[in-house]
Amino acid sequence: MTDFFLKIYDFLSGRKWLAALLSVLLAAVCLFLASRLHYEEDISRFLPGDEESSKYSEAYNALGKKNNIILLFSTKDGSEAGEDEISEAIHDFEDLFDAVDSTGMVPQRQITVDSGMAFEVMEDVTSDYPLYMTEADYQRIDSLLNIQGYVSAQLAADRQSLLFPAGDAMVANVRTDPLHLFTSVLQRLRASAANSNYDIADDCIFTKDGHGLAFLTSPYGTSESGMNSKVADLVDDAIQRLETEHPEVSVSAVGAPLIAVTNATQIKKDSILAISLALLLIGLLLVFTYKRFSDILWIVLSITFGWLFAVGGIALIRDSMSIIVIGVASVIIGIAVNYPLHFMDGLKSGVSPRQNLKEMVEPLLIGNITTIAAFLCLVWLDAVAMQDLGLFGSLMLAGTIIFVLVFLPVFTKARKNVGGTLELGRILPDKAPSNGWLLAAVMAVTVVMYFLSGRTEFDSDMRNINYMTHSQKRDLEMLQSGLEQSGYNQIYAIAEGRDQETALELNDKLLARLDSLKGSVAFVKGAGNFAPSKKTQTERIERWNAFWGGGRAEILLKELADESRRQGFSESAFSPFTEILTNEYSVSSTSEDSPLKESFDGTYILNDDGKCLVVNQVYFKDASSGSAIKDALRMDGTLVFDTGDISNRLVTVLSGSFDYIGAICSLVVFIFLCLSFRRLELGLLSFFPLAVSWFWILGLMGLLDIRFNIVNIILATFIFGQGDDYTIFITEGLVYEYAYGKKRLATYKNSVFHSAVIMFIGIGALVLAKHPAMRSLGEVTVIGMFIVVVMAYYLPPVIFRWLTEKDGVKRDIPLTLKRLAYSIYALVGYVLLMFLFAYPYTFLHFLLKGDSEDSKLKYHQFIQRMSRFLLRRVPGVRFTQAGECDFGKPSVIIANHQSHLDLICLMALNPKLIFFTNEWVWKNPIYGYVIRKADYIPVNDGVEAHLDKIRALVAQGYSLVIFPEGTRTVDGKVGRFHKGAFYVAAELGLDVTPVFIHGAYDVLPKTDFMLREGSVHVEVGTRIPCPQDYRAMTKECHRLFVSHYSVLRRTLETPEYLSVYVRYKYLYKGADVESRSRKALAGAADVAFLWEAPQGDRFEIHDCGQGEHALIFALMHPEIQVDAYDRDEDNIMLASNCSCLPDNIHFHLEL
Repeated sequence: MTDFFLKIYDFLSGRKWLAALLSVLLAAVCLFLASRLHYEEDISRFLPGDEESSKYSEAYNALGKKNNIILLFSTKDGSEAGEDEISEAIHDFEDLFDAVDSTGMVPQRQITVDSGMAFEVMEDVTSDYPLYMTEADYQRIDSLLNIQGYVSAQLAADRQSLLFPAGDAMVANVRTDPLHLFTSVLQRLRASAANSNYDIADDCIFTKDGHGLAFLTSPYGTSESGMNSKVADLVDDAIQRLETEHPEVSVSAVGAPLIAVTNATQIKKDSILAISLALLLIGLLLVFTYKRFSDILWIVLSITFGWLFAVGGIALIRDSMSIIVIGVASVIIGIAVNYPLHFMDGLKSGVSPRQNLKEMVEPLLIGNITTIAAFLCLVWLDAVAMQDLGLFGSLMLAGTIIFVLVFLPVFTKARKNVGGTLELGRILPDKAPSNGWLLAAVMAVTVVMYFLSGRTEFDSDMRNINYMTHSQKRDLEMLQSGLEQSGYNQIYAIAEGRDQETALELNDKLLARLDSLKGSVAFVKGAGNFAPSKKTQTERIERWNAFWGGGRAEILLKELADESRRQGFSESAFSPFTEILTNEYSVSSTSEDSPLKESFDGTYILNDDGKCLVVNQVYFKDASSGSAIKDALRMDGTLVFDTGDISNRLVTVLSGSFDYIGAICSLVVFIFLCLSFRRLELGLLSFFPLAVSWFWILGLMGLLDIRFNIVNIILATFIFGQGDDYTIFITEGLVYEYAYGKKRLATYKNSVFHSAVIMFIGIGALVLAKHPAMRSLGEVTVIGMFIVVVMAYYLPPVIFRWLTEKDGVKRDIPLTLKRLAYSIYALVGYVLLMFLFAYPYTFLHFLLKGDSEDSKLKYHQFIQRMSRFLLRRVPGVRFTQAGECDFGKPSVIIANHQSHLDLICLMALNPKLIFFTNEWVWKNPIYGYVIRKADYIPVNDGVEAHLDKIRALVAQGYSLVIFPEGTRTVDGKVGRFHKGAFYVAAELGLDVTPVFIHGAYDVLPKTDFMLREGSVHVEVGTRIPCPQDYRAMTKECHRLFVSHYSVLRRTLETPEYLSVYVRYKYLYKGADVESRSRKALAGAADVAFLWEAPQGDRFEIHDCGQGEHALIFALMHPEIQVDAYDRDEDNIMLASNCSCLPDNIHFHLEL
């Protein structure tokens, strides 16, 4: 990708007019598209939109008429006004609202009660009593009529009540039901009314505590805050006029549409505040940091271009986006500003724009891609606003990086740092503390935070993220406390059908189940028995006919007529009652548009989108019985839930979304990091601080009881999306310094610190927001990003230096995951083999076969087979053997000692070998038991102490294995020989058998604890007769080993062999460096000069590139001084900075 952007630069740098034209045209197109975008202001767009959550949400919102605006009329403190004054004010408000709403924007109103409507509903019920009767009603009628003299007594009571002034309703009720047979039906009707919680006086609605109420219904629901804002203005205008006319009355308005308007207004204010404050503070910081107006201008233009690119891009995909996304934009600005900031910081060092672009493309692009990927993870969430945020964030970052990599290099110039600029990075120390105890403490705290992270909770209460004024909160609490159901637990039991009849049939079944729960249920609000299905209507008519059939109705009517005449009532006084008992009823007598059905529509019967919902509000006292009641009511086609289920569902979805965001963001970022660095270790190095930070953040939130909500769950996007930018730049700085030896990390750290400060400014602006959702996002992100910055500054340098250095000095070969895996595999395999197989075998072998010579020999044969098994399974290492293995006659076997592998190599040669060991090996907890059972000789107390045992073993045909160097060499060369081995040979009259080991040092040297890839060669030399003078033999054998080992090196250390070692020298120096190194080393065998026999004591290599072949040549010919030349200064710096270069190689810049 670097070459791609360099080609664009080369093309545009000579055509600046074209670059300017392209950038302006692209920005203009985006601006035009952005002008067509509509902004949504509903906080609920952050709610999940999955099917189950939507069903709960739709039902719940429809139940309480969430689009209602409630007007609350109260007397002012100190006023002597009462209900009469409030009633007058309510009636006047009706006229005032008609005046202000001249266009009929709010057609649905219930400011006063329509008494006529109440009469119509009652007439509807009385005309069809049979349809609403229950079995309990029939039992009650039966018991009343069986009372002796009931008709006479009840008519006398009716007569007495009519002697007093009575309203039309009273008279109508007496005429319709003189015997009070159907009173229970009317009582149920009144209880089912939605306004049964309130009192009616002078056609006005009052709460139990004397506040007047009026209701307006917004035709725009709760999401259209723009139109609701106009409704709110009408309401405010009418309230102001009313309070002017009635100064003793105060009026307040509350309701979901107004709360939505309040939210939208506050979001706009907070957005303007956050963005303005962020831009102001960032601008001031840039002024102090850069001084040059042009630098600041280019940074601002980069961000502006990215913003336009984002909004224009969204306009191509969608018609609208959430305005909260704009509010969060201050945080995204803090992320996007990193890109021009890093580029401008690079120019301070005096490099050309092209060179700066070359160095910056990789880290900028890696950071940008990973951050965009993190934001794109939000696009797959169910919440629409989250999708908007994902699109906006990713497109803004994409637009900014396009401007920075394509246009910015064309218009900027190289220069040295301007004096007096603010270098914030200098506040921090140049080198992160590498104290091992500090790292251990950080890891210990991380483990603690990991366990504490399980305490993190999710806040599903939407009230905590909705902004409401103090008066709105007060009014809602007052309205809630005045309800009849206050103090009861509530369940919604909803019957759902594709049409009204299907829903009513299912509701009938639901009511039957509710009837069986009378012991647990206090009362039910809903359409109840007053919305029976046609099937139930038929059954009830049959029950009516059966009850009044057989002449029972005629007998009652005759008794009523006789008694009414006796008491002075007119003959037609109770004709409506007579009609009720004599009518022929049918299902068709109930019309679909009856006043009764209309009273339930929109409250308890909801028809929408091709389906019908019939609602029952179930109230009960014992909270512990809630689950049992819900289980009893649930069946196919019903939706049974309470507000706790909505919250639990929201928590479940939030938790799932949170896990999704965290998992996907981290996975995507990690994969991109590994792909970008093309080395797993560097990917992990950049990702590890983010993972540690994540556990710290979750742990602290659990500890401080900070909860996630529907907005701030996107924290993972910022942590993994933005945090990786910091770790990438720190890692790139470490890699650059390790590769070239030039100081670059301090510059990168300064740039990262500037970026972090700007990020905190963008986030900090949200902390000042009054809207809870925006403020909560700011709070958790401030905590999170602070931890990320600290970890990004501390962990990568500490870990990288552990990989590449030891005690402050570069390692000969850096540590790698592959080496670690090989080493762990080999060690664990060896330990398991010893404890699970060798130890049990050894114990059983000697238990069953004893300590005889034959038993010992078979045990040594077992050791030889096990050693050969181990050698074949050392990962990444190939073992070869040469020479005649003639061990039929005992001898003293001597070998050069390079590695722990030497012992296993020699054990594999022959079973009849006895090793001289030191005390550490003899007492080793892993293989000491096997060593002791094999009769190996500990010589810490001298050979003389064991001569008798040694003679006995030699007599049995065993050869003795001794390392004359005494210990492993630190440089792989043949060390000084001790006389002990040769003294034993002379003392026992044994020949000396030399064994030459090559390559073990290169695979596992004394100074390293991890395996390296390579090959080990073991060569058995010719026997040397028993020495007469063991001192002379010591020197002679040492010369032999030095000489022959030199021959082995010249023979075995070919370009292919050395390529394995040289390849390690170019690890962790950048993906391109490693790629070129692999290509160069893959063809090393075909490089002609590597096979040349050099003449003289110096050798020149031109066009050496990164120096791989030159280094191989120097290693193959340590006696020759090698001068390597190249025209590329970077190549010379790279080659010269390789660790542990031999003294005979010198790299020069070719002029």
